[in-house]
Amino acid sequence: MGIIIGICDNEDEWRNQILECIMEYISDCQQTIECRMYASAEEYLQAERHADILLLETGMTGMSGIELKDRLEKTGSREAILFISSHKEQMGEAFGKNVYGFLEKPIQKERLFACLNKIIAERKACVPIRIRKGRYIPSDEIMYVKSIDKYVEIHTIDSVEVGYFSMKECERVLSEMGFRRVQKSYLIHFKYVTKMGEEIVMQDGMLIRPMRGTVKELKEEYSDYNRRQIRR
Repeated sequence: MGIIIGICDNEDEWRNQILECIMEYISDCQQTIECRMYASAEEYLQAERHADILLLETGMTGMSGIELKDRLEKTGSREAILFISSHKEQMGEAFGKNVYGFLEKPIQKERLFACLNKIIAERKACVPIRIRKGRYIPSDEIMYVKSIDKYVEIHTIDSVEVGYFSMKECERVLSEMGFRRVQKSYLIHFKYVTKMGEEIVMQDGMLIRPMRGTVKELKEEYSDYNRRQIRR
């Protein structure tokens, strides 16, 4: 299934202008993308499938874009949000876990395209990891995986989940996404490392000692990972 880009704005003129920009973007990129339009926050909430990327007007009649963002965050919805508005003063409220930027109207195509490229690149580097039936965790929210006997503990930014599969399977799936096996029992995500050395310090304060003789190699891989993030 391709990427869905949504445009949520209660003014027809702006929706159509933004749609023209998106259609130009679609014609120039090598992605399968569908564009959908919504005339209100309420209409968006009632949609059968939410967008992967949502261009959202901050100040709509009825439920505002800011209120919609808050509602989506509370329900765990993960669409990437780009706020759009004619009112720069609303920028102070346009922040959140899944907010990627604020674009002023009329939208500059080059800036919009750059934002879309960044979001799509980041989302391609993230896969849902199945924990159990109906329960998935986005790979970019996993800090580290700890092996315990015949199962693993998956430590995320706000929870610990149990997965009944092997560390070897985790490593196979996650090794191309910034994860590294640093010892027999730990697979870490470089994204959540705060210090790399004789001890690895994770964002939650966990200390992990890497395998003997691997510190220099790990430091180089960690530096390479950070350089790639800066270039995105």
